[in-house]
Amino acid sequence: MATIDRSSSDHNLRSVALQLLLIGVASACLLELVFLYGNALRDPRYLDGWMLAGGMGLQIYFHVAVKFGWLSAKSAKRWRKLHIYTGLALIAVFFSHTQASLPDTSFEWALWLSFVLITLSGLVGILIASAIKAARRANQPTRRELIKVRLVDLARDVEAVLPATDGETMLPGLPASPDEIWTKDLYDKHLKYYFAQSRFTWRQIYGSQTAHRLITDELDHLAHYASPSSKERLATIRNLVRDRLRLDAAYRLVVLSDAWPFIHVPLTYALTVLTVLHVVVVYAFSSGAW
Repeated sequence: MATIDRSSSDHNLRSVALQLLLIGVASACLLELVFLYGNALRDPRYLDGWMLAGGMGLQIYFHVAVKFGWLSAKSAKRWRKLHIYTGLALIAVFFSHTQASLPDTSFEWALWLSFVLITLSGLVGILIASAIKAARRANQPTRRELIKVRLVDLARDVEAVLPATDGETMLPGLPASPDEIWTKDLYDKHLKYYFAQSRFTWRQIYGSQTAHRLITDELDHLAHYASPSSKERLATIRNLVRDRLRLDAAYRLVVLSDAWPFIHVPLTYALTVLTVLHVVVVYAFSSGAW
């Protein structure tokens, strides 16, 4: 299994490296085309400007097609790849068009900031999508419904592994061992709340592991004084705590994945409007550019 996982990981790395190489080659070809156009005594900003406009048109088409369901699942997957590759290639065209310099006017600043923000949000989207794929390969839930079901299962599993109460001991009249009392106390004070069903606090959403460290430290401390049978119980609880931490990470991915379109898509439409205005302004105040 380890060999298979390593082979799959190597294959994915080679695939990503090849894709990045192809994007780099395509970007270099576009820049060379702009350079040749400039050497032909033409303003290269018209060429790379229309490249940017054309690329933005493809990006907008993808958003609209997905929103109205014009694409099949297979076509949407291909278009999503084209969407990502086009966006990455447009970064080089953008630097060529701006000549790697900062804007001068307020309108140019609006265009520049819109493109930079949409590029950053696109890169974040790529990272989120990659993290979701990795979570699925690790058999981690990536939907809210599945995460909530798993939360219910974890809470039930923790209760099942707890030591019996005084009234449920195997030998009536004998008190519970100290480590069993300590484990029950840990559950009442921390574990019960930590495994509460459908509970996600802001600390868990933004990645705080304070509660996780507190509980694991308590479990490790109890394990030093526990009997062999109690150590097995504590180890099981520790594994369940680790599973809960993974669910927190999965939930963060879901939150990010749900929130991301509300940032990326409006930025895309805003940049499109600004681009159209930019084209109108350029051709309104220029003559003989071609």
